Amino acid sequence: MTDTNRVNVAYVKETTYGVTPSGPPTLKDLRFVSESVAQENTTVTSQEIRSDRQVSALLRTGIRAPGDLNFEFSYGAFDEWLEWSLLSNATWTTPVTIGPGPSFVVTVPGGVYTITRGTGSFITDGLSATTSVGQWAELRGFVNTGNNGYFKIASVSATVITFTGGTGTPSAEGANTSASIVQGAQITNGVALSTFALEKNFQDAVSGHQFEINNGMAIDRLRLEIPVDNIVTGTFGLLGKKSASASATAGTGSNTASAQNQVDTGVDNALAILEGPAYTAQGTVSANFELQNNLRTRQQLGTLGPVSLGTGTVNVTGQHRAYYTDKGIIDKANNQTVSALAYVLEQSAGSNAVVFDFPSIKYSAGKRVTPGINQDVIADMTWTAFRNATEGITSRIVRFV
Repeated sequence: MTDTNRVNVAYVKETTYGVTPSGPPTLKDLRFVSESVAQENTTVTSQEIRSDRQVSALLRTGIRAPGDLNFEFSYGAFDEWLEWSLLSNATWTTPVTIGPGPSFVVTVPGGVYTITRGTGSFITDGLSATTSVGQWAELRGFVNTGNNGYFKIASVSATVITFTGGTGTPSAEGANTSASIVQGAQITNGVALSTFALEKNFQDAVSGHQFEINNGMAIDRLRLEIPVDNIVTGTFGLLGKKSASASATAGTGSNTASAQNQVDTGVDNALAILEGPAYTAQGTVSANFELQNNLRTRQQLGTLGPVSLGTGTVNVTGQHRAYYTDKGIIDKANNQTVSALAYVLEQSAGSNAVVFDFPSIKYSAGKRVTPGINQDVIADMTWTAFRNATEGITSRIVRFV
């Protein structure tokens, strides 16, 4: 007998589809709460007629290895898996840090958050007038606390940065040489499919029966749930080539540990749900999103199992439920007005934050119904994301140390 508490899951990226890298490779442990990855066999029954009424054969026609891996979200534990979920064309970008040191002046003309420097250049320091637009920055060290937080960059010049909105409430502030600006590391949805080998280790099983290796695994679906009164949870929906028992690990036997930051909760770590082109905070009860890559297996005569995986359209949908305060968000649903959403999770004040950004969405449904006495009226919104014409993306994920 084996206990679920003794199961370890580890993985390594493949260089050839369906093949564990040679070496042997060093596997990396993965944090999880449950999984359902298993090989599926497709079979057909022979239609041959026998006079004794028996079936002459049951024949295998294909295999694949789908399943879900469920997790509790924690900062840094799933960086590679988030990258693979988006089919990102590149790994996480390098953060850009400016300051403390230059003198920054905050102004809010017409409610627009603007930072101006008297000397030096934001462009020379590493920001870009083109590629930085749409990315997120963390601001720290300002005297007015509303000027600190996570904000989306609207424009950059040598001496001026403007922001579309974020987690703070900006106000004018004179020259400050203690503040800093950090453009976070980001990934965006792309077309680069990555596959990996996933190994299960049933550590208390009889020797020689402890391991299962699943090859050609890819992430078809990412779902994240942010509740008001519980742990932030998620699911990676996987699609793979095959599974096989093994008497020994496919790796070196010394796995790399996963990041061990505490799991996030909706009360302590859901810093903000930001909505609209101005990315203003909502009084949110719950939020979720699901990204679907629409992967498919490719079959070939003479070969058992998929020879490769095909990629489809990236579809992103979600829901957020907020206390109803004004008609604006319901009108967006009724009038099919383009909006935007960002979910901001922060492990501790000013550190270890992740932003899930969807710069163009439309609400497919929105309602403000009266469920009964002694309850709150909730704006219950369902949304679909699509390509932002300016930024050229559907979704981005940004991380801050």
